[in-house]
Amino acid sequence: MRGGPDRGGAAGGCVIKFGGSLLESPELGAWLDCLRACAERALVLVPGGGRFADAVRDSQKAIGFSDPTAHDMALLGMAQYGLVLAERLSGAFRAEHSLAALRRGLARGEALLWLPGLPLPEPAGLLTTDWASTADSIGLWLALRMRAPCYVLIKAAARPPGAMRLLQADQAPAGLVDGRFAEMQRGYTGRVYLFGGTDHREFADFIGAGR
Repeated sequence: MRGGPDRGGAAGGCVIKFGGSLLESPELGAWLDCLRACAERALVLVPGGGRFADAVRDSQKAIGFSDPTAHDMALLGMAQYGLVLAERLSGAFRAEHSLAALRRGLARGEALLWLPGLPLPEPAGLLTTDWASTADSIGLWLALRMRAPCYVLIKAAARPPGAMRLLQADQAPAGLVDGRFAEMQRGYTGRVYLFGGTDHREFADFIGAGR
């Protein structure tokens, strides 16, 4: 993987949350091609939870354990999904656990894949330790901590009718993001963008133009 301070472009430093359900989408191959093409940019890829988080939900119902424990397990589920993405992307993104390592990599213009661990590496008071804070808000939390200029949500579902690609605070359609997202977005000074499961061409144009 190549990289350097001159390779970040205008979109350099953005945080991209890649939805967990995309792992089982027929569009996955096209999305992986788009992400590989990003390997020359300073970006952080955040894996969703997908079936790994679903397994935690199912286990919580079957066995019975607290929401804080489920929250931590789902965070580790994001890292499991990240390992799958790292394999599918063939090393195009360098995997890192700590925020300090992410910051150093971005400064070098590298494309990075975040594998979250426990505990989260900086105070995470904006997040709740229950199902109100899913990968959507955890990714936005990372964008806040990294002072990223933009946060990109890539969802497996199609973008809802009327939903703009530039997602203004408090304007996310019902059910699109988790319960903590709106409040966190109000404190985020960067821009939030939304792409649906078939929007890979639009995403390629977006990231190539560095808007």
